[in-house]
Amino acid sequence: MTDVIVSEVLQKLSEKEELLQSIHVSKHLQPEVDLGNLLLNDLDEIDLGNIKTNKEEYLLSLSRDNLQYLVNKLYELPTERVDEVIVAKIPEPILRIPREKRVPKDKPLTKWEQYAKDKGIKKQKKSKLIWDEELNRWVPRFGFKKALAEKEKNWVMPVAKNVNPNEDQFAKANRIKEEKVAKNELKRLQNIARNTKKAKKPVLEPAAKYNTDQLNRMVHVAHTATASMGKFQKKLKDEKTIPKTGKRSHFQPLISDSAAEKSHNLEILDRVQSKKPKLDIEKAVNRMTRAEEEERHEHNKGGKKKKSKGGKKGKGKFRGGTGKKGKGKGAPVKKAGKGKR
Repeated sequence: MTDVIVSEVLQKLSEKEELLQSIHVSKHLQPEVDLGNLLLNDLDEIDLGNIKTNKEEYLLSLSRDNLQYLVNKLYELPTERVDEVIVAKIPEPILRIPREKRVPKDKPLTKWEQYAKDKGIKKQKKSKLIWDEELNRWVPRFGFKKALAEKEKNWVMPVAKNVNPNEDQFAKANRIKEEKVAKNELKRLQNIARNTKKAKKPVLEPAAKYNTDQLNRMVHVAHTATASMGKFQKKLKDEKTIPKTGKRSHFQPLISDSAAEKSHNLEILDRVQSKKPKLDIEKAVNRMTRAEEEERHEHNKGGKKKKSKGGKKGKGKFRGGTGKKGKGKGAPVKKAGKGKR
C-alpha cells in the first residue's frame, strides 16, 4: 500500500517537473544586455511563420526566454549583504535613456538656513533628554511628556508688582505660546511665498479717480477674490454676467485620425524648414502702434486744461490815434493848450 502511494507521489512530481521549463536559454546570437537599465535587446530574427500561425504562444515563449536570460545575468553579478538582505551590485547603465520629467531641483533654503550658510553656522545635534534641576530627573526636550513636565513644574506662577494681580498668568502664558506658534507659521508661509515663482493676485492701486476700465477691473477682482474664484458668488439684482478673462489651454487629442496627424506633422516640418522669419514683423509693429495710441489716449484723457473765457486780448486805444500799433509804446501826444500866437 505504501509503495503505491509513494509511486503516485513521485509520478505527480515528475509531471510537474516536466511542465517547468529549463532555466538555460540558448540563443543563435548573443543578446545585448544592459544590466544598469535592466534592458535586453534580442538580436535573433523573428520567426514570421510562427507569428502568422501561432502569434500569442510564440510571443509569450519568446518573452519568457528573454526574461530568463536577463535574470540569469543578474544572478551572475557580485552580491553584498545590506540590513540582513542579500542584494546584487548593479553596474552603471550603458545606454543613456532620456528622462520623462526634468531633474528635480534642490529644495530652496529658508531665510534662517541661508543666513546660517552665509555665516558658517553649523547645526549641532542635541540630545533628546535634558536634566531638569527642579524635578530632579531627565525630561524629554520635545513632545507631550515635556508639556506634562512643564505643567508639573509650573503649578504656581509668581505675579510681579507692576502686573494686574487679577490677571490669569496661566492664560497669559498660553497666549504668549500661541503667538510664538503663529509667528513661526507666518515665517514658514513667508519662506514658501518667497521661493514660489507663481503669478501674484492682481492688486488694485489707489487713485483719486478711476476710469471705466479700472472700475471694471475692480469689479472682476472683487468677484474672483473667493476660494472658488467667483464660481459660487451670489449675484445682485439686475447684475450683468462678467465675462471670464484669460485663455484656456487646448491640447491635441491623444488618439486622432491618421490623415489629420500626418497633415499636422507636415505643417510642423514646413515651419521648421521655412526660411521666413518666425516673428511676424507687421503684426508686432501694429500691436506696438496700437499700444502707443492707447497710452497717448489715456494720457490725454487724464485731464485737458480748459481755456479761460477771457480769450484773446483786445487792441488798445490811443487818444491821438497817432501811436504805433504793436509792440512798444507809441509816440507821446501833446495836449492842446494855450500857445504863442
